[in-house]
Amino acid sequence: MPDPRGVEYGGQILIGHKDGTASAFDEYGRRPGQEGFKEFDKSGVEEDWNTFHRFQGEFARLFGRYRRGRAFNIMRIDNERDDEEYHKYHLNLENEYKKTKKRKQ
Repeated sequence: MPDPRGVEYGGQILIGHKDGTASAFDEYGRRPGQEGFKEFDKSGVEEDWNTFHRFQGEFARLFGRYRRGRAFNIMRIDNERDDEEYHKYHLNLENEYKKTKKRKQ
């Protein structure tokens, strides 16, 4: 699993590779041609938002301040290591977005 701290929630992501090829994924990790690619179901947005931020906090707790991968956003690459304040922000996300009710099955 890539480090989620450099990932923005929602939208598609395009990844360029050194060999000149590219990969695309939607916000749920589906590739072009897979069933449901680019479809959007608003009913799960809040739960997905909470889960995403909770996972960022869990990842920070498990792996510490050093990133296990870096993202390139708006003409800059993420830092290799989070400063103490930003690390505390991520650590707080796990509790802030804690699950409060069980999902219907």
